[in-house]
Amino acid sequence: MARRRYDKFYQYYLWLTHRLTDRQLMMVLAAVVGLAAGLGTYIFEILLHFIRAGLVNWFPVERAQFLYLIYPAVGII
Repeated sequence: MARRRYDKFYQYYLWLTHRLTDRQLMMVLAAVVGLAAGLGTYIFEILLHFIRAGLVNWFPVERAQFLYLIYPAVGII
């Protein structure tokens, strides 16, 4: 199954290389990489938001402000 999917992507890549010039292919690939990076950044931001909300809601922040000193150390580990 994975081999079949790889073959389809490879055939599509070959079709693109024959159909587009090098400059056009580079622009298409740059757009794909940019979209993938943007989507990854968005997902990472959402993940960080949920982690922060979980940590802040886990303890009463008003009484446990010292935890803000501990959280970065835990994050490094």
